[in-house]
Amino acid sequence: MVGGINFDVDPRDYDNLYDLGKALYLNDQYNPEIDGLLKTETIYEKLKFYYDIKKDSNDPIFIAKPNLFGLPFKPEPHPDYPSPWLTVSYKQFYVLLKAFAYVLKKRFDLEPHSRVGIVSNASPMNILLIHALWLNRCCVIEISPKLSNNVKQFWVRMLDMKMIFYDYTLNIFNEEKQKELNEKGEWIWEWEYPLKEDEYDLSAGFRGIPMFFMENVEFCEEIYQCSLEGKSFIRPGHKDDIIIMLGTSSSSQAIIKDGNCSKMKFIPYKAIHCGHLFRHFLYNKDNLHPKVMVVAPLYHSLGSGWSMGQIMNTGSPLIFRTQKKYDIGFVPENILDDIIETKPDVVPLFPINYVEFKRLFDENHPKCEIWEKGIRSLPRRCFLCGGAPPNYDVMCWFEKKFKIPINNVCGATEGGLFLYKNIDKPQVPGETNYISRCPWLHFHLERVSDDPNEGELYIYNPFSIKGYATRAKKGEFYESTLPKIRLDLEHDELYKTINGLEYYKTNDIWKRSPVSGDYGYVSRADDVINFSNGLKMNPLPFESTVTYECNDIKQCCLLLDDTQCEVVCFVEPEWSKIIMENGKPFDTTINPESLSREDQNKFKKIAQSQVWDSIYQVLSRSSQNISNWAKQLTIHNIYVVDYGKRFPTTDKGSLSRRVAKLEYSEVLKKISKLINGEIDSFDEDIKEEEEEKEKEKEKDEVIENNNTKAKEIKTKDSTTQKEISKEQEQEQEHENENKKSQEEINEEIQEAIKLIYEAIKEIVPSTPEFEEFNINAPFTIYSIDSIGTRKLTNILGRRTGKPFTTSTLFNYGTTYDLAKYITGYTDKDKFGKDLIPKSIVANKKDINSNKIAIIGMALRLPGAINNAKSFWMALAKGKDCISTPVKDRKLHLGYVDKPSHLLNENEHNIPRCGCYDSRSNVAKPSEFDAEFFNCLPEEAMALDPRHRWILETSWEALENSGIAPNSLENTITGVFLGINDSHDYHDLMKENGITPPIAAHSTPSGIVGRLSYFYKLFGPSFTIDTACSTGASALHSACRSLQFGDCDLSIVSGVKYLYTSNDFHRTSIARMTSPKGRCATFDKDADGFVPSEGCVTFILKRYEDAIRDHDNILSVILGTSSGQSGIRQSISAPSSDGQVINLKRALHFAGVDPSDISFVETHGTGTPLGDAIEVNALNQVYKGTHTSENPLIIGSVKTNIGHTTEVAGLAGVAKVILSMQHKYIPKNLHFNTLNPEIDIESIPIQIATKTIPWENKNNKPRIAQVSSFGLQGSIVHIILQEYLPEKEQNEPKEPKEPKEPKEQKEQNNEIENMEKNKDCKDSKKEEDHILTISAKSPLALLELSNNYLNILESMEDNNENIENLCYTSNIGRQHFNYRISAIGKNANEFYEDLEQKIETYEQQIELSKQQQQQQQQQQQISKNNHGLTQNLEVYIENAKNIDISPKINETVEKLVSTNNIFKQTFENCESEIQNIFENISFKETMDDTVSQLYILSFYYSLQQLNESLIIKDNSSKIIYGGFGFGELVSIVIGGGLNITSAFTLIKLLSNDKINENEISSWYNQQDIPKFQKSAYISSLDKVFKNGDTLSQKDILSIMENIHEIKNISSFIENYGNKSNTMTLYSMTGHNEEIKKESNSKYPNLSITEFVVESSTTEKSLINQFIMNEYNQGKTINWDIYNSRFENEEGHQKSLQKIELPNYPFQRSTYWPISLNN
Repeated sequence: MVGGINFDVDPRDYDNLYDLGKALYLNDQYNPEIDGLLKTETIYEKLKFYYDIKKDSNDPIFIAKPNLFGLPFKPEPHPDYPSPWLTVSYKQFYVLLKAFAYVLKKRFDLEPHSRVGIVSNASPMNILLIHALWLNRCCVIEISPKLSNNVKQFWVRMLDMKMIFYDYTLNIFNEEKQKELNEKGEWIWEWEYPLKEDEYDLSAGFRGIPMFFMENVEFCEEIYQCSLEGKSFIRPGHKDDIIIMLGTSSSSQAIIKDGNCSKMKFIPYKAIHCGHLFRHFLYNKDNLHPKVMVVAPLYHSLGSGWSMGQIMNTGSPLIFRTQKKYDIGFVPENILDDIIETKPDVVPLFPINYVEFKRLFDENHPKCEIWEKGIRSLPRRCFLCGGAPPNYDVMCWFEKKFKIPINNVCGATEGGLFLYKNIDKPQVPGETNYISRCPWLHFHLERVSDDPNEGELYIYNPFSIKGYATRAKKGEFYESTLPKIRLDLEHDELYKTINGLEYYKTNDIWKRSPVSGDYGYVSRADDVINFSNGLKMNPLPFESTVTYECNDIKQCCLLLDDTQCEVVCFVEPEWSKIIMENGKPFDTTINPESLSREDQNKFKKIAQSQVWDSIYQVLSRSSQNISNWAKQLTIHNIYVVDYGKRFPTTDKGSLSRRVAKLEYSEVLKKISKLINGEIDSFDEDIKEEEEEKEKEKEKDEVIENNNTKAKEIKTKDSTTQKEISKEQEQEQEHENENKKSQEEINEEIQEAIKLIYEAIKEIVPSTPEFEEFNINAPFTIYSIDSIGTRKLTNILGRRTGKPFTTSTLFNYGTTYDLAKYITGYTDKDKFGKDLIPKSIVANKKDINSNKIAIIGMALRLPGAINNAKSFWMALAKGKDCISTPVKDRKLHLGYVDKPSHLLNENEHNIPRCGCYDSRSNVAKPSEFDAEFFNCLPEEAMALDPRHRWILETSWEALENSGIAPNSLENTITGVFLGINDSHDYHDLMKENGITPPIAAHSTPSGIVGRLSYFYKLFGPSFTIDTACSTGASALHSACRSLQFGDCDLSIVSGVKYLYTSNDFHRTSIARMTSPKGRCATFDKDADGFVPSEGCVTFILKRYEDAIRDHDNILSVILGTSSGQSGIRQSISAPSSDGQVINLKRALHFAGVDPSDISFVETHGTGTPLGDAIEVNALNQVYKGTHTSENPLIIGSVKTNIGHTTEVAGLAGVAKVILSMQHKYIPKNLHFNTLNPEIDIESIPIQIATKTIPWENKNNKPRIAQVSSFGLQGSIVHIILQEYLPEKEQNEPKEPKEPKEPKEQKEQNNEIENMEKNKDCKDSKKEEDHILTISAKSPLALLELSNNYLNILESMEDNNENIENLCYTSNIGRQHFNYRISAIGKNANEFYEDLEQKIETYEQQIELSKQQQQQQQQQQQISKNNHGLTQNLEVYIENAKNIDISPKINETVEKLVSTNNIFKQTFENCESEIQNIFENISFKETMDDTVSQLYILSFYYSLQQLNESLIIKDNSSKIIYGGFGFGELVSIVIGGGLNITSAFTLIKLLSNDKINENEISSWYNQQDIPKFQKSAYISSLDKVFKNGDTLSQKDILSIMENIHEIKNISSFIENYGNKSNTMTLYSMTGHNEEIKKESNSKYPNLSITEFVVESSTTEKSLINQFIMNEYNQGKTINWDIYNSRFENEEGHQKSLQKIELPNYPFQRSTYWPISLNN
């Protein structure tokens, strides 16, 4: 009960309005007036009710200025209203009303139910006429004076009106004739269009419409005279009489063409509809007789409800605003004056009226102070707003300014009021413009999107009409209280039956607040743009934002084009703000009619360009809340309406889309063609024939342009024509002869990337600048959705001449991939032979053929277990990881301390459970690194915690296996996930009003698809659910897939997450779960399991493949089997027979004897029956295979971590792996006394009551069995074998030695380590290795680097070899953009170097925080390069007085001895030199010539090595710069000269003077090749690109200037700003000048120096160089790099992958509710 109104009433419970009204308004106290009014049903009863009360009252009923009171009124002044306001009393009104009804009957003899039109302003005479017609039992139709005369006539025809009364607002003829007709009073308005045959019997007559001027003097005098005589006439009528009909917007905006009219809709009202009582009581329960100011026109429901219905429902006075009789406009200054002078209780206004008020105050009108003071004194309920959605900003301004709220109401002409502003209700923050449901209604939201709180509103309303009104057709059957009129038109379209009741379809989209239950307006359903792909978008936020922010736009409207894929923005400019070509504002005094079409088009083009700039600025600001589809507008989507023309609007000032679509249909068609590339532009004057010619011409031009573009961006068609002409064949042969270089291919791809980027930028202006554009990001990241995809294909098709479909973009989902497709350089083998699976191994004798290696593992288990170390520590210590539920979940709800059989509904007796985040040192499931996994924030929010765990553990497991995740791209890698269909998290989001976006893919199948998508995999990918054996079933399926060649690698995962206690009641009453909160497996007191959660992920590979790839094998799967339990007591009961059969199959597949199994990890949930049946099955298989000295040991990990259901089998496998690695079997917890149903003597069996050593026989690998069973009967057995390298298996087992005292042991270890170090130093000098560390962010990089420091410290303490550490960091990790590398020979050197690098990096990060954004990423901090990159490689060398550093000689010797590529190239150079020169050797003293030859040989050989070491991609471009003798180096490396020609040129250079003739002779003898790479030649200050060749003049100029180093400044100026990195090569120490120049101009240019002075480091130059290249973001071929290491026999060293620190995810909270624990 609020304000005396009962809001808990359900209108569906009442069958009459009287009882409903009493329940609403008379629930707390009786009010005789309200009770009496509720009993009235007809117009006559309502008027009589107040007539009986006020027939002798002199209180005013009409208040108006004198000009509105002519005869028959006799107004008088009133003390409550200042002069010149006059009033008419109730007493006078009722007398005049009865006399008026009498005159109407006498003069016109209107039959009951006659439809009578009124064209008039809202005036006292109009109101009196309406009531008089009602007393004649007529139906009134208020017709807007603003309607065109043709439309007015069609209203008469559609509703079969008898006649029209009108006042001064009607103007049909010229002034003189109209005046004459008015004086005459009664006349016929002839039909403008001839009547149709079915209209011949219209009530108005065949000739035309009877018209009567309602202010005719004679007529008004007659009424007055009759009132004096007491004449009256009354027809009492009936409650179902239609008393008024209003036209909808379709009627007022009707279009007449060729005598036909567009569809019209009219609303028929009964007495209960017209300003119905319930609304008045709702607003005025404390003041049943409010003074209402009449501002809204009577032909609108806002005006009719608060004017016509006011007198009959409340007997309240009406105040008529200041106006002239012929005036139909709204003057805000006058309205404000009227309000201040008359002090009304209610002022119903349209939103536009409040906007006008604000404008006056914004302009500081002189009366603002007076108005403000007066408004503040008015009642809080005074100001109403209806008819259209209010402007939120204006509402806030009004309330802040005047301390009075605007009482926003919302309704429909068809359905009346249904929402209002309840100012008595406490305001919820953020819901200022939300409004409340009217209590006599019931609402239903029909969802139109994924948000359950947003949808189209349907209303059960006892006051709703039953349909629209229109004239009935002849012979048509209908039921109606109005003769010849149907009242049920489109009933089925207006209503929807819900639960047996009819609900009115409001056609409005509303959003319901989950907090207050109030409603916020979204848009009209008609306003919603429905794209062809089913996408629905609301245009109103865009239109309001653009109109508000762009001062050169008066209003804009979005309409859908003919293809239903593009939106067109129609703009009505603020022409005074449009700047013309002369720099001056547009002259708005120009008469639009004087402009030619050419002038209009010229002005519109200027305006289009300017308003597009304004809109572009709005779209570019990502902070604006504008949908993706709106961000895809281009200038082609903007249409400017003609100067002098207004965009179609409704009477209320709202945009009229329906009329606009009709009016601009041709424009929409042409713009569709323009956007889709069918035309380049359109001129609105071009006729159809000219357009056809133009299109043919344009087609020819497009073909010609496409041919030109095809040369620039060469496309290759995969299809081969069957018949090729000779010319084409010759051209094909020519192309084959001139195969393009990699540099040319790169340039084409880079041009295509730019083309795509420009297209995306055109579609989505908010796309980042090109330098920040990520070419490897999915198109969706840049708001290219399904609609944007269509646009992008259109644009690219136009610009490349290559056919595109939307499927093209789905197949090539990044800019880089699409660019390669456009140019034809897609990865040849992406879908080729590498993806053909390996054949099934046929040789059954190969014992390794079916083995599967587990090479990676990652964990999330109860008790904060997130890695193998923490899991083993828990197992070894016998830790119980079960605890009380964590605080931020709903697991505790429903807990009671009762026996299972006494539990009530929703109660459970589970006191403890296994939660992963039971300790604060691990991340909460609510936390997630969305950016790392390429999830948008809303997508991450919707991501189920189980999906998050699977993503994280899959990455960690791959890292644990030493496999770089990106190396799996485009491979046949399978994904097998065990997950059920729990929807706890989805329900949590739904409870909090959040609807997951489609991109979240929150179903179980969604995560398996997401995993394959994220890693770009082509292998099998599916989810499995077999209840508690789910994870084990997934592992079994993965093994089979590998064995049968379906995939080459498998990601296997199982996951379970506990959030609510929803399932606890069911398991508790079934006695499946333990009331004591533990799993007491095998114990006599076992009473069920304890629920737990977790996630375990494994990486599987065929055993022989893992051996080949030097993988870190954790364990070996010898065999698996999966089966069912067959017939048994019930579907959920276990089956001993089924377990026996399945176990025997598993042993058979594994090829092992039961006696080989030494440990069984049982399913062992701790249910007495289940444990006994499982051990019984073991007895049947293993009986007699073991002895008391060598028993079969059994245990269950569930005693440690609880029952993780879907994860249980995988958790058991993880336990066995760790037990094998540590050679101990952990203790089985909670075991005291054996379950008497369990037989442990037959085998015999030993239960691990403590952690015991796991012995092995004859040094053979340990073998174990893991069992996992599902509630519905599934059975999985897995046979695991310990992995022992072959050499370990063959070594004899050493006898155990007694343990040494600690001090003695440490001393012996120290001596032993010293001996090892000595032996190592003596035998062979240690090699330098490179450790690489990278991350996606600087903070993650620092965290990861510090984790490596911990590893190195441990390795240093144990004197471990670092080779495998570095090898795994190089090979087994994905390399991200932020990088640190370290170098060293041992752990100590690495620790010192890495520690220094971390310190430097931290300093640079701190420095970057203090600098501006453009200076944040400098030098050693790797740039986050996502797009095209340009890199400089610069060679600066003297040609004279050359001094070769010993460091260079040392490097050459090292490379020759360790790298075959360098060695072969360098030796070939030496051989060529020997052929050209005599008696030259690099081992003797070098003069300048020998030094030049040595430098060139070294750089050329180094470049060949770099080509193999550094992997180039198509998105990078290299310019080789040459200075001094370095020019010749850059020419050779760029391909402009072969090495032999360069050597002969050096021979010429050895002469003291360059001889032009010798150069000419040399040039003519050479075969000068084309450049393959871009090379800058400083002496020419020119870049030679692909295909360029050196001329003889070029060679001569180079040789003449080769001793000079010049144009450094020019080079840096032209190429430094576009480059990301620069690598400097110099043996002669000329780097400083170019470094200084670069740092001063482009501090962000990252510089690497290949040559450093020998005093700065003892490390090899090649290692330093590789580190620098790596840090700059280059891709290193680590296989080539690591192949240089040799063992003692001189063969390539076999390096092994080892376990390294996992990536430190940088998580943020994504959770639908706040967590405060």
